[in-house]
Amino acid sequence: MLRDSSSKGIKKEDERGNNEGCLLKAIFIIWTYSYEIEKFITSKKMDESCRKVTKLHKSLCYN
Repeated sequence: MLRDSSSKGIKKEDERGNNEGCLLKAIFIIWTYSYEIEKFITSKKMDESCRKVTKLHKSLCYN
């Protein structure tokens, strides 16, 4: 019984370690993509596409 409970304790710590690793990977991926998204938003291409969408939206909704 004691060995079973101790091995389960170790397993729980390993699972927690894996979850923390996955969480850190997810945070890193989100942080990396957020930089790319911010760069895209501040680019001129985004401004132009936003203007086109806004014009299209106005022409469809308000005319």
